[in-house]
Amino acid sequence: MPGFAHIVVSLLFSAFLIKFSQNKFTYRHAIIFTVNSHFGPDAFGWLPWVGPGSEIYYFIHGYGWIVMAFLMALPWFYVNNHSLHWKPKFHLTKKSKSDPNYLKYMNIYCLVAAGGIFHQFLDLIGHPPTIHYEEVGNIVDWGGVWFGNDNWFNLDWVLSTGAFPCGNTFGFTLSNVFTTVTAIILVLVVFFRVPKEQGKDFTKFAVILTLIYFLPLLIAYFIPDPHNFIENNPIAYENYTGEGSYYPSTFYLTGGESDFGVILYMLLFFFVPMLFLYWGTFGLPFGKDEKQEGTIKNEAKKDLNEGEKADSNKRVEITENSLGNSEIEEPNIENEE
Repeated sequence: MPGFAHIVVSLLFSAFLIKFSQNKFTYRHAIIFTVNSHFGPDAFGWLPWVGPGSEIYYFIHGYGWIVMAFLMALPWFYVNNHSLHWKPKFHLTKKSKSDPNYLKYMNIYCLVAAGGIFHQFLDLIGHPPTIHYEEVGNIVDWGGVWFGNDNWFNLDWVLSTGAFPCGNTFGFTLSNVFTTVTAIILVLVVFFRVPKEQGKDFTKFAVILTLIYFLPLLIAYFIPDPHNFIENNPIAYENYTGEGSYYPSTFYLTGGESDFGVILYMLLFFFVPMLFLYWGTFGLPFGKDEKQEGTIKNEAKKDLNEGEKADSNKRVEITENSLGNSEIEEPNIENEE
């Protein structure tokens, strides 16, 4: 791993989240996220990472961390939700669920999962994709995330979705067509579907725009280059970072840029951790907790309405009593005169 850079980047990012969320993302969230961002999957570095059995380590040091996080969240859940006391004697007390520092298990799980995936976000740019390891006498994968079989996600793979030098140096006319059509669709979507609010409407809006550009690139990736452009062009072949056994057609649409690889990298290792951080702070958008919170809000609203109704009835009674008293008092005044 890139070492202390994990802590520096995570702490700075946490400081931003604390400020941006107006302290809803607290220092406790930041500690859990930062520690797991620093160590994360590397906590299992004692497992064999070359030769037989290395698949277990590669699974944990990849997207398998999302599964492993269920186990890794347990000690965090226990430590966070207990208080340590030294006097009059050493003992632990369990925090009440109403304690402001209490965190639910799923919140902690999301923070642990976010830290481990964000750990790989930095590993991918802080390590070379492969190294020569003398003990095994060959080239081994190093700065990459394993997705089964021979599928490795690394910086070389990201760059292999393009053709360099890029910027339409090779005259990919299809990229001009794709860019023009995409731009027209985006303009139409913006014109007819401008978000009215900053919340859910804008989220849907951003997702739609992303899919309009990303899905054609995804389809093109699974279409082998029908013209073998990379192999037939000495400059492009010399700068190609892939293994050379498969040449996707994505660069035809992007003018040689590695847009597809960059977008996928950011989605998998930046935006997914950010989504987990959001859930770890504000709770999951589904399940039992949301139903309970909705019920509590409805009950509170009902109690408030009943309270306002009761206050209104009391005011009416007081007014009626006052009127009644004034009617009774008038005859007494006449008798006294």
